[in-house]
Amino acid sequence: MGKRALFVWSSACFCAGCAAGSVLSRPGFVFVFALAASAFMAVFLKKPKRVIAILPLILALGCFYPSLYGSFAEADKTLSEPAVLSPLFYAKEELSGEIRRNLSPSSSALALGILFGDKSGFSPEFRENLSDTGTTHIVALSGFNITIVVSFIGTLFFFLPVRLRPLAVALGIAAFVGLVGPSASVVRAAIMGALILLARNSGRLVDIKGPISFAALIMVLLNPFVIADDAGFVLSFSALLGIVYIAPRLKRFLFKEEKVGCLKSLFTECFSAEIAAAPAIMVMFGSFSWLSFVPNLMIIWTVPAAMAFSFASGVVSFLSYRLAFPFSAAAEAVLSYETGIIDFFARCF
Repeated sequence: MGKRALFVWSSACFCAGCAAGSVLSRPGFVFVFALAASAFMAVFLKKPKRVIAILPLILALGCFYPSLYGSFAEADKTLSEPAVLSPLFYAKEELSGEIRRNLSPSSSALALGILFGDKSGFSPEFRENLSDTGTTHIVALSGFNITIVVSFIGTLFFFLPVRLRPLAVALGIAAFVGLVGPSASVVRAAIMGALILLARNSGRLVDIKGPISFAALIMVLLNPFVIADDAGFVLSFSALLGIVYIAPRLKRFLFKEEKVGCLKSLFTECFSAEIAAAPAIMVMFGSFSWLSFVPNLMIIWTVPAAMAFSFASGVVSFLSYRLAFPFSAAAEAVLSYETGIIDFFARCF
């Protein structure tokens, strides 16, 4: 086993151990079993393969880490508070107000959920409908949403030289963090965006394994309960893995082209993220139903348009409500369609 593979598997084992330690009421059984497995491998495996004995040992350490983490100090809440002094945070509040003014209550609530992860405007019935249809992920700041942001910014700066586009996207991600507020979930989403950017500019799929593992390891070290308590963490990595491993193969299968256009690439990446995140969505956001894939398929392709038109509606209205009207009308149409699909299938389920 090479050093890269050993690091990837070690990170995965540690994260799995932390998940077991934070979810199971008696993780000690997993801890003892992992230690026994490590000792067995160290004794009976031949020398070249003996190195894998470290994996169950790391898993055992992961099981113990949540208890150790909880006994020392409370989780740092610094990143959980919005950056009140940030001008971008005030810009977000003003932008949210413009969007509420331009759109109907139900459409503006969904728009703010998709753009900023703000679910404060959702009614209890709509929250339940999102859960029933397995579409809650569209209003979670996860890898799915940041994929759209990265793809949109990359498309927006198509005129830049190829070497400068990653810089433009990176600056866009930084602005997104400042606009939404640097909460833990947004910082995580920004890390996902950086990894997506790296994945899209990587010559080989294997190159992204190390950065993904490193990012996951750092997040779990900072908070071992993130796997069990933060659905966005799981959705972010699931979506990213879909972009890295599913999207390239899906592009070749669907389009039979070496170079895929921006719109095709955007659709394929979003759809691949949806496929990869689907199992986690079913587990975390409600009962499993194969039918939930139908509303997701009907909504997934409209989310980028909803984000773009809603954002444009709010920004342009600072200049003129008349100029913003076409964007507001388009946003209202797309968001009403999404809300209608969610409500319709919630009644069917």
